[in-house]
Amino acid sequence: MNEEIKAPEAKFKAIINNIKEGYFEVDLEGNLTFFNDTLCELTRFSRSELLGLNYKYITDEESRKKIFNGFNSVYKTGKELADFQYKFKDKHGKTIIGETSVYLKYDTKGNKVGFYGLFRDITKRKEEEEKFKAKLERLVDKRAKELKESEEKYRLITENANDIIDILNRNFIIEFANEQATFNILGYKSSEVVGKSVLDFLHPLDKNKGLNSLLKGTHEKEGMDEIRVRHKNGTYIWLEVKGKVFVDRNGENKGILIGRDITSRKEGELKLKESEEKFRTLTEQSFLGIAIIQDNLTKYVNKRISETFGYSIDEVMTWQPGEFIKRIHPDDRNFVVEQVRKKQLGEPNAIDQYQFRGLKKNGDIIWLEVFSITINYEGKPADFVTLIDITEKKEAEAKLKESEQQYRSTIDSIRDPIHVIDKDLKIILINNSIRKWLKILDIKEDIIGKKLNEVFTFLSKKVFNEYIQVFTTGKPLISEETSVIKDEIYYTESIKIPIFSEDLVIQVITIIRDISDHKLAQQKLKRSKRKYREAFNRSNFYKDLISHDINNILQNILSSIELSSIYLNEGKDTNELKQLLKISREQVSRGANLISNVRKLSSLEETEISTHPIEAIEVLNQSIDFLLNNYQDKKINIDIENPYKTVTVQGNELLIEIFENILINAVKHNQNFPIELKIRVSKIQKDNYNFVKFEFKDNGIGISDPDKEIIFQRAYSIDKTISGMGIGLSLVKKVLNTYQGQIWVDDRIEGDYSKGSNFVILIPEV
Repeated sequence: MNEEIKAPEAKFKAIINNIKEGYFEVDLEGNLTFFNDTLCELTRFSRSELLGLNYKYITDEESRKKIFNGFNSVYKTGKELADFQYKFKDKHGKTIIGETSVYLKYDTKGNKVGFYGLFRDITKRKEEEEKFKAKLERLVDKRAKELKESEEKYRLITENANDIIDILNRNFIIEFANEQATFNILGYKSSEVVGKSVLDFLHPLDKNKGLNSLLKGTHEKEGMDEIRVRHKNGTYIWLEVKGKVFVDRNGENKGILIGRDITSRKEGELKLKESEEKFRTLTEQSFLGIAIIQDNLTKYVNKRISETFGYSIDEVMTWQPGEFIKRIHPDDRNFVVEQVRKKQLGEPNAIDQYQFRGLKKNGDIIWLEVFSITINYEGKPADFVTLIDITEKKEAEAKLKESEQQYRSTIDSIRDPIHVIDKDLKIILINNSIRKWLKILDIKEDIIGKKLNEVFTFLSKKVFNEYIQVFTTGKPLISEETSVIKDEIYYTESIKIPIFSEDLVIQVITIIRDISDHKLAQQKLKRSKRKYREAFNRSNFYKDLISHDINNILQNILSSIELSSIYLNEGKDTNELKQLLKISREQVSRGANLISNVRKLSSLEETEISTHPIEAIEVLNQSIDFLLNNYQDKKINIDIENPYKTVTVQGNELLIEIFENILINAVKHNQNFPIELKIRVSKIQKDNYNFVKFEFKDNGIGISDPDKEIIFQRAYSIDKTISGMGIGLSLVKKVLNTYQGQIWVDDRIEGDYSKGSNFVILIPEV
């Protein structure tokens, strides 16, 4: 609608900037406030120089008085001043003679604020007229007796005039036409028009008008009119014609006509009129009601206005001042009248767009939405009003409101929390149950209009992706969410249901159910089953392990006893008996270690082990001493590479078990003499954490690549000839896990596992 309103204004500016006359607007002080490009060209001033220029700076004293008196007359009477002529200086000091029409300009409040009009440069014409006048006077004064010569002089002057000059007889036959102007303006030679009726050259639609003007001029002895005259090329030229009756030397009445080309001006006026007609056509075809109200009178209404109120256009146009107010519902009348008053006075707090109830001719009440702006209409401020009948919309809104109330009552009766969001994920509706949740979660209840992530900050990205999925696919979605709120875990199940409008999802209803109790019960049952299964598996493992390994140990002890008995009966060397006793002691120690490891491993699996800072090098030295004391019969060389005085790690009393297990395995599974062990201590950073790295390199039997994958599993044996005892490395792995540490095994010499192993341990540094 704004575009429809602005169209005539844009047309007006386009026309003004394309006419050949200068267009101007000045304030009451005579300062230029608006003008077209033609005025700049005529005065030779730039646009910036001309804007704000006062007429006093380019006129002499005589012209200033003339201009002031002329404009003052327009200001006092309110009547236009036509063909007003005065002199001024252009930018280069050249005197310009201008002819202008002057009109009074009002602001939107009806106050007189300035003047506007069209300006034409008539300098050349006036110069020619002055020359003509001077020469004519000289001819009259000095050569009155030489009529023939005077006529020749007169003809010479007329031939050099810019306007067409014709002399007609009383039958309106052209007896004389100045050659140059007639050709320049109409394209005819004078011989082509002389002897013909002037009426023959008029536009068919202007002939009656032209004849009446000629007859009237004959009676009144002078006259002026604007009329279309045919050009030789078939087009028509607008001429402003001034005429006077005179008596020739033969005593016959003749008429002299002076015609000036005003085609450019008339085309501008016609284009402006065409623009107004187009505007009228648009308003008549518009689905909006359009009216112009000025001084409480209806100046214009379109067909839609009459249809809206049930009156004919003629009835509306004959309404008395203020009668349109009677078509407003009594309850809304004061409000509308107040807005009209504010609008006409230009008060800043006037409302441009609002709704009110109207009364049709038959008494029916209708709802209307109005938009109004103040315009300048026929030189005075007026209200340009657009109306649209929104009765159906209002009725639909009422039904929708009733439906929403029923809808809200329904969802409020549901015990599960419910909210509705739009495509921007903004909350537009909630039920009473969700309000209870908000209080529990310490969230303010004013969440309507806020985005989901602004209110429920604990929701995961997965939830928002699910909403996008529902809006995109249009399919309902059921999902479970886990949220941590105030250090408590909540489990919920949500059903997201799409709401459609014309096959598009516009909203999503979410029904939320708290399933925390159900979930926790499931988790407890699951943990209980898992613990039972693990306990059962552990008991079977320990039963098999102990029965198998203890049997081996007892068998070894029994064999040693039987051999000892034989050696004693045969009187064998006591050294052999000592060796058998040593074997028996080792087997007893082996059984004790097995039972101890099983107990420790079981403890690790059933409880959480605490850790604390511990000095690792001291523990390592204790483990080395234990190894050397228990294997005095073996040649063991130990090389320690440690650049640190102290090394503190996060561990506990089980750290010594880790070191002893690694060291004992390095000796037990080594057939070389001597046994070589190299221990290297260093510090590294891994995954942004600081670790102490322990490397135990031996020259034992080594571990193959497949076995490296399973070496730390329960019941694995490094040396297949030695049954059981694999629980040691399983214990090491388990303890290191409680430290947040790591263990793995590499080849001492890369690519050849048979040359020995390198057990690598990482323990977090304190």
